Amino acid sequence: MKSHPAAPLNHFFGLTSSLNDPQARLGTPALTIVLSKTNTLIIAWPTPSTGYVLQERPDVAGGNWVNVAVPPQVVGGSNQVILPVSGDVPFYRLHLPETPVLYIGLTVPNSVVVTWAYPSAGFSLQANAGLDTANWAGVPTEPVQVGDAWQVTVSSPLGNMFYRLKK
Repeated sequence: MKSHPAAPLNHFFGLTSSLNDPQARLGTPALTIVLSKTNTLIIAWPTPSTGYVLQERPDVAGGNWVNVAVPPQVVGGSNQVILPVSGDVPFYRLHLPETPVLYIGLTVPNSVVVTWAYPSAGFSLQANAGLDTANWAGVPTEPVQVGDAWQVTVSSPLGNMFYRLKK
């Protein structure tokens, strides 16, 4: 890690990936992290970067990586996450999970849209009314590619419904 002072109290950091890191070999997009004048971090990476999740942890040597709760917004040609700076600034990385992240939204009238990153081969969408049972069943609707995502639209259930991807 190399620090380059740009102005008093401002630093820019350049990070390099190890070739022993499997994600580095996959060509993980580079993160750009800028401290704004309003004391927020602007974390950005190029689009399209399908399937990647921004993660953080308190220090470089230990602790578990956790997903950043703020979803990225596409601004120009990059994904951006804006976070307030408070106390110690954690370490950040882009992570490509083995299983893609599901995004679930309601539409009008009475439909649920489930999306996940394209391409991600070998996964099927399953549904279950409860998390405490083993009654997961395949969703009969085939996914359709829409832009850089797979998408499945299903009728809204009468009660709770949970979804997962199964390989």
